[in-house]
Amino acid sequence: FACRTRELWSDEKRAWCCENEGLGCTPPPTPAPPTVSPPTPAPPTVSPPTPAPPTVSPPTPAPPLFACRTRELWSDEKRAWCCENEGLGCTPPPTAACVDLSLRVNNGEAVTATCGTVEDGYPTYPNGVTQRVTVVGSNCRVEFLAIDIEAHATCRYDALQVRQDGARVVRACGASLPAPVQLGGDRFAVVFRSDGSVQKAGFRLAFQCDPPPPRFACRTRELWSDEKRAWCCENEGLGCTPVPCVALSTRGGNRDAVPAACGVIDDGYAVYPNSASEQITVVGSNCRLEFLAMDIEAHGSCSYDALEVFQNGAPKAKLCGASLPAPLQLGGDRFTLMFSSDGSVTKTGFRVSFQCDA
Repeated sequence: FACRTRELWSDEKRAWCCENEGLGCTPPPTPAPPTVSPPTPAPPTVSPPTPAPPTVSPPTPAPPLFACRTRELWSDEKRAWCCENEGLGCTPPPTAACVDLSLRVNNGEAVTATCGTVEDGYPTYPNGVTQRVTVVGSNCRVEFLAIDIEAHATCRYDALQVRQDGARVVRACGASLPAPVQLGGDRFAVVFRSDGSVQKAGFRLAFQCDPPPPRFACRTRELWSDEKRAWCCENEGLGCTPVPCVALSTRGGNRDAVPAACGVIDDGYAVYPNSASEQITVVGSNCRLEFLAMDIEAHGSCSYDALEVFQNGAPKAKLCGASLPAPLQLGGDRFTLMFSSDGSVTKTGFRVSFQCDA
């Protein structure tokens, strides 16, 4: 029996899987806890009052080692960290290509698959047929799920065969399920033949093969073909063409809206001037802003010089001073940075990176 399936098990399968693979066993009943008499309570002890512990502020969490929503080509170290800590950048497991085949529909075909089922495909199979389907897959295990074929001691009349490399591995008829078989090689064939009389319900079997080897080795350093780059990006998340990033500045007044998925924005000056009023809009969805540098004249409400952040026209932050603000996650499909300064005091300005959804 295949002991890692999820259908309703028969008692026979449950007993076999428990004995041979330690799976599906009925757990033993839990014994009742012993009855324990409660202890005689001791007289209360009066202790001197314990002084309250000093108040300790919780430690400030360390910043993340990597920014896991960027689109450049990641190092193995960054991929491993982001997968473990944020569930991002993990190499996807190979997807099994399971198929349902029938001799009625797929007669004469060779089908590449790692798992699936094969059946005759008829409510009652017809007389006088010889049908065959080949499964291309390595080291396959075949398990018989149902069989109802005209019985004969040597299966002379109607018969189901499983063949590997031209050799017959199974020949079956009647109503008793054959034992599962483990095949080698890189393919096997299911062949069904019926004579001119007696019809039955037919058969159904399941198969599971080793996953195919990867089409390309995606950790090599030669010059990749476009075909290899596309395959490795889709299947292993490697070699993907990075989304182009842009370098922008607010310098120059009101700027046109710029579509971009990632980049940096700064004020554009070594030391920003007085009486500036400048802005830039980035068209991008669900953008995350990280502040890389901040040196703007300080004020409690940022009334003198300020960097303001807007999301689809709505104000989200007004910033000044020299402390780096926390990263800012925005929604919507665009954001605007507006920088303004009054008539006195100049500083070195700001620098912000952004990363948006594709």
